[in-house]
Amino acid sequence: HTVTVEILGYDRPVNSDPTYVTPLVLGTDYDVYCYADDDLCAGCKVTNGVSFAAVTATQWQIRTLDLTPPQMRFIAAESIAHDKIIITLQVDEGAKVWCAAWATDPNLVATAQDYETRIKAESATCEDNLGNQCGSFWVYDLDDIEDTTLVADGVASKAEYDATNWKYNQDVDIIVNSLQEETDYPYIYCYAEDDELVPNKMIFDDVLNAGPRNVHTMKTEIGTIQTLDESPPIFTKLAMLDPTDVNDRIVVTFQLNEAGTAYCRVTRSDSGETTLRINQILSANYPAVVSGPGVEAEITVDKLEVTDKLNLYEASQYDVYCWAKDSAVDTHFQPRPNYMTQTYLETDVGANFLTNPLGGRTRYVWVKDTTPPTMIYVSSEALTDSIIQITLQLDEPGTV
Repeated sequence: HTVTVEILGYDRPVNSDPTYVTPLVLGTDYDVYCYADDDLCAGCKVTNGVSFAAVTATQWQIRTLDLTPPQMRFIAAESIAHDKIIITLQVDEGAKVWCAAWATDPNLVATAQDYETRIKAESATCEDNLGNQCGSFWVYDLDDIEDTTLVADGVASKAEYDATNWKYNQDVDIIVNSLQEETDYPYIYCYAEDDELVPNKMIFDDVLNAGPRNVHTMKTEIGTIQTLDESPPIFTKLAMLDPTDVNDRIVVTFQLNEAGTAYCRVTRSDSGETTLRINQILSANYPAVVSGPGVEAEITVDKLEVTDKLNLYEASQYDVYCWAKDSAVDTHFQPRPNYMTQTYLETDVGANFLTNPLGGRTRYVWVKDTTPPTMIYVSSEALTDSIIQITLQLDEPGTV
């Protein structure tokens, strides 16, 4: 006689309930043993069962089928550079993982595994945080130790499993690179397939079946990530009247190519200072903020530093140095400013200072002299019968 036995679990009494059966787990190797005894015969008190040796001889290793795609969990995502976004995720079984990012809708569809093909096609710009290209590394589970008859994954012992970089139900860091600076990426898709001989693959469904096995669900959870701004601001206008309108200050009018804060400081052209350092400009404490490109603002500098008591001297020439930082933030909206370089600061604005200044330095700006000279009488005397000599002093260069 042939008998078919269906095994749904294995017994493990819990809370004194001997009927409890621990369910079998998909994709897991089990050792199966069989035992048999005959029917109780007439007049017999016990059945006749096979021996222990006969039971052990029936041992057979059977692996339950895995017919379900990996489940993916989104943990976090942020931009880590002007051209990189890192996505942290988990999968619930041994699998390979790919991610891809688009600034515009790639219009992925499920037909003919289009979504899988398109995502895998971006593998050259996808890697883990150790630099391994997506598709070349595994996320391992304990079953990989025993499944040498399936896909070769290089893990055959507990020691080898422990030495792997990525494990199931633990964080895996995927980096997508070669992106555009300071650009929104609302279409970030991650896909996984398990390590079965015929892989079970995550689905793509933008209408139904939302969940951890759906690539579109992962895209929704990740949301929009903007790459970092890592470029320093530049002046798109840096101008001042020469000579000035007022006799004790220089008014600087400027624009930046992005939101930011500019600072200016002056030094006398005849002072012997050939440059000013950034910390010197900041210590003068003459800032102004612009909210974006094309927004104009003014900085009025009336002293060498705002805490000084003396104003700028009229009828004097000054070199004006201006420097700026932008208002960039990271993915979590925390300040992450970029700074103009010292080299840019020391470069003259050039002839196109109204539309395209080359740097932050403007030299030899005259502060207008609007105060009449003070005349001081010293002495007078007659030199001849027709000449009188008068000796005077002026408090500034002038003509009498």
